Amino acid sequence: MKLNWYHWNTDIGQAVACAPSADAAREQLLATLPEGDGARAELAAALKARPSINPQQRYAIVAWHQ
Repeated sequence: MKLNWYHWNTDIGQAVACAPSADAAREQLLATLPEGDGARAELAAALKARPSINPQQRYAIVAWHQ
């Protein structure tokens, strides 16, 4: 199975996930927040945008800041 890095640059921040498809990447990111969490709804709305994809990238560095 081929995996790609998907990247979203949104109004609320950036998101990155490694998955076989953009839909799978969205689900992977949404799974990090519980149902009913206001941040989850905000993230779901932000991830409706089309992500950029980089099939050549082998790794990503992820940092989270609140």
